[in-house]
Amino acid sequence: MFRKLLKSKIYLSVFLIAGLMIGCNEMNSVTDVTDAEEIDVPELQPGDIIDGSYIIVLKPDPDEVESQGKTYVEHFRGMVLAEANVPTDVVTNSYDTALQGFSAQLDEAQLNRLRANERVAYIEPDRVVGLAPPCGTPRGGPCDDDDDDGDDGDDG
Repeated sequence: MFRKLLKSKIYLSVFLIAGLMIGCNEMNSVTDVTDAEEIDVPELQPGDIIDGSYIIVLKPDPDEVESQGKTYVEHFRGMVLAEANVPTDVVTNSYDTALQGFSAQLDEAQLNRLRANERVAYIEPDRVVGLAPPCGTPRGGPCDDDDDDGDDGDDG
């Protein structure tokens, strides 16, 4: 019994010493980023057009949308993409509530084929959307005192 206790204490001590030695190792593996190549990333602002990204609004049969809902819209979107020879993996978002359509990353040929499709209502470039913080918050602007500004009336 005493030997088991002594043996476990020795193992624990060896384990702790090894952990301290590894943890206190002074090898630093810091990469110097000053030598790294600088990457020029454009800073997009709200309202800027996103290159190659488009929102495609479809014009499906309203009666079918009413009766079959989302299933019909998905099927309709698939038919439009197939007719235009556009792969489904370019679709980035799907819309089926306020409007029926999708957003996608398209090249010029794909864009032109979709524009020529009679089932497409319209296509517009996708844009950056920015949400402003509410007025009176630390990052929001000051609240004005205009009572007729169309907001909810809480001016501060």
